[in-house]
Amino acid sequence: GFEAKTGKEVAEKVNGAIASGLGFFNNFLLFFAGVALLVGSFIIVNTFSILVAQRGRELALFRAMGSSRAQVTRSVLVEAVLLGLIGSTGGLLLGFAIAFGIQVMFAAVGMDLSGAGMRLTPQALLWTYAVGLLVTIVAAAFPAIRAGRVPPVAAMSGDVMTGKSGLGWRAVGGGLMIAFGMVALLTGLFMDTLDNRLWYVTTGASNFLLGVAAVSPILGRPVVWLLGRLNQAVFGQVGRLAEVNALRNPRRTAVT
Repeated sequence: GFEAKTGKEVAEKVNGAIASGLGFFNNFLLFFAGVALLVGSFIIVNTFSILVAQRGRELALFRAMGSSRAQVTRSVLVEAVLLGLIGSTGGLLLGFAIAFGIQVMFAAVGMDLSGAGMRLTPQALLWTYAVGLLVTIVAAAFPAIRAGRVPPVAAMSGDVMTGKSGLGWRAVGGGLMIAFGMVALLTGLFMDTLDNRLWYVTTGASNFLLGVAAVSPILGRPVVWLLGRLNQAVFGQVGRLAEVNALRNPRRTAVT
């Protein structure tokens, strides 16, 4: 009743079993990476929106001195590239720290992975900087384009980039994304005959989240009004100032 096998065959069988058992962990890490990209994009968009809004008069002065729209947009994008390089380098180092922590954690529970070792491959470098730069540039592109479109006189007057324009397309686009996300999410949750239910759930949840983010500048006004009543009751005029400040730029408040 015994069967003879070579050491190589046994090792391959054991490795296959371990890889199958750790498949969920790989999926978890990929999901976590996707969430990090999404949240990071929101933060970058908000940060550059604030930077561009606070530097409105400075950018307007550049325009008045002869700078073109493209030059103003490129100046913001150059900052995005530099910050993307710095952030990608920090993310690479943090990724190595997390990988080392996972290795230590597995060793503590009796699954020593120290024999595998950690090495920095060209693919890891390429993907780290490609994704980091791409996400940063794309997220900063919208505030950069808006900065280039602002007329110098409007920017110098201070009544610029209030975030109150262009909300109509947000309502339409956001509503469509919410509807599509809900349909895909419910399909993935309750259609037992689907083979790729996880894809439906992930796609639906992502579209629903982005749709809510798109319409939040419109839906945020009554929420801010309600919070303003509570703030004013507790903090007085300070709470009232907070409400007015939040309503001053609904798009930026919503992204935050």
